[in-house]
Amino acid sequence: MENKLYKCLVLALSLSLFSCSTAKKERDVRVIIAADLHFDLLPETDQYYHVVAMNQYKDIQAVVIAGGIFDKSLPEILSLYQQRYERNGSGDAKNIHFPVYPGLGNHDIDPAVSDKGADNLKGRKLTLDYMDALLQAKLSSGELLNVHASSRSCSWNIGDVHFIQGQRYAGDTTYCASNYDWLENDLKKYAATGNPVVYIQHYGVDNWALTWWPQADRNRLFDLLEQYNLAAFFVGHTHEASIQWYRGYPIYQVNNAWKDGDGNGSFALLEIKGDSVSVKNCSVLNDKGAVKEMAPILKEKLPLEVNKEVLYTAFSHNDYAQENPLLDAIAFRFNCVEADLWAIDGELYVSHDRPTPAAVITFSTLYLKPLMQRLSINNGRVYTESSRPFYLMIDCKNDGEKVYNLLKKQLHNPIKSFFVRLKMDVMLNVLSFCFCRVINLPLLQRRRIVLSF
Repeated sequence: MENKLYKCLVLALSLSLFSCSTAKKERDVRVIIAADLHFDLLPETDQYYHVVAMNQYKDIQAVVIAGGIFDKSLPEILSLYQQRYERNGSGDAKNIHFPVYPGLGNHDIDPAVSDKGADNLKGRKLTLDYMDALLQAKLSSGELLNVHASSRSCSWNIGDVHFIQGQRYAGDTTYCASNYDWLENDLKKYAATGNPVVYIQHYGVDNWALTWWPQADRNRLFDLLEQYNLAAFFVGHTHEASIQWYRGYPIYQVNNAWKDGDGNGSFALLEIKGDSVSVKNCSVLNDKGAVKEMAPILKEKLPLEVNKEVLYTAFSHNDYAQENPLLDAIAFRFNCVEADLWAIDGELYVSHDRPTPAAVITFSTLYLKPLMQRLSINNGRVYTESSRPFYLMIDCKNDGEKVYNLLKKQLHNPIKSFFVRLKMDVMLNVLSFCFCRVINLPLLQRRRIVLSF
């Protein structure tokens, strides 16, 4: 009897210990995101303030730089950066105490070393060679999981949180091959189980930065990221701390590293505890490491609640004027778009005014092919979550009958399995009437065609 009791106690204790050892540890991530250090020539002024302030924090698992390492790419500037941002274990307050994952910005890729192009290309090579050596060392030591050799994009995990350094911007091909295939494969391999993803790059989505990052690349990145558990998205470049919103996602824009017109330099502190995500702006007050945590402050719960509602009442007027006709409207979930068509020499061209015929502005290129591709991927729907029709409004700019007949011809085979209905609607509203009067066309030649998918 005592022997059986002893065995039961041992079994119970073993199960208890096993349960404790296999219990999932609560997620606890603390990472600093900096941007736009712009290390320059001596004399050094407040470039080390950042490091002293970061070192005041405890339990920081990494420092990530959202681009803008150097102001100019010169060996003496690189040496100064290494003294500050390559951890040497000395305990020096002016040397970083945490692992650092640097990123490339516009000054790093296109450094203004001098007014000579050869000097600037030499500066770029210096930066890229340094980055290559650093990434290979981190990959060999296990600090990195994955590296895209061409763009220098890389990824790593802290606990179950997957970090991606996208460098200047996703899809950049100005100095490298696009990183999109790498991004897709990386996320599929390391984030397919629903673990949180933190994405960092240099260019952001404020009004100024949008001009630096092509719309098509933005669309593709967000189409990809929305398939995963995106916890945070950080950018630099604009030298101002703010929170921007893009397609329903908060984009945390990190300030630059020195005092300027909008105040002191600062960095962002990211904390992910369990399913709670918080980001604070940490303003660097002096060279002693004093920091004031202040706005903008972001607080979210995972998974992020992103409004993916289809905008049934939104209408992309003159949609062809957008950077990426049709695709931009779909990216922002518009349910109706308009295209002006001209029938010229047996082909349909998209333009407000009579165009010079070119293959890049045909109706097939700009609208029909991408729409058919979308329908094919989504089993006959533009938006998988919507059973309501998607409307493509055609404004006939010259001969309505010719436009209609060409549309029927072009639509017959490609969308036979998807096509719902085609109706010609003679919508002679005030705008149409005025237009016809101005160019002296008979009223019946001015028509609108509504395609419903």
